Amino acid sequence: MRLASTALVLSLALASCPASAQGTIGPYFRVDFQEGFEGWKTLLLLEGEPVYRDAPVTDPVVSLCGSVELMGRSTVVEMRLVVREAGIDTTFSMDISAGEFLGLSIVTGVEGSRLLSILQSTTPFGYD
Repeated sequence: MRLASTALVLSLALASCPASAQGTIGPYFRVDFQEGFEGWKTLLLLEGEPVYRDAPVTDPVVSLCGSVELMGRSTVVEMRLVVREAGIDTTFSMDISAGEFLGLSIVTGVEGSRLLSILQSTTPFGYD
């Protein structure tokens, strides 16, 4: 499934680029879905195109429920995470040159509201 997802992302990225830019390969980065995912329908969009659609459940032992490897068209990419059941619909930008590993978690805020926590790193996150 991971290979198919990566191929789909590459196809989407190339299809949405102008013909003159299709020979250019952008920087790769990895998104880890970490804490707080409870089986809700989750959608991640990269530059407006869906690149991840699943209902992940965080494994409390390792604080990870899934990941996806993506390719940007430039070093700054725009992403949107939608988890309607958790009340999250957040658009954010990531500068891949500041770190190619991104960790997304759903955390509980004031009065039980749920918020998106975003961690960026130059090294892979460790999971035991």
